[in-house]
Amino acid sequence: MLSQGGVDLTISYEAFSLGFEGRLTNTTSAAVSVNLVVRLSNGRTYDNVFDLAPGEIHYVLIATSLDRFTSWSVSLSV
Repeated sequence: MLSQGGVDLTISYEAFSLGFEGRLTNTTSAAVSVNLVVRLSNGRTYDNVFDLAPGEIHYVLIATSLDRFTSWSVSLSV
């Protein structure tokens, strides 16, 4: 779980769906733009931008298809 600028992120890799599933929650009373970046150990990067309304919960699905990797990291900026 990550938090930044009033946005909470929960994300995990799901082997069954071959992708990342998560939830972004805007805990503020203002609209925000969120940049979510997932980096795989194979060098592949998934960079997504989401615009969230005040209090909005947004469910995230990032399909990695057949990418092979051994580790991953995630960053969040608001």
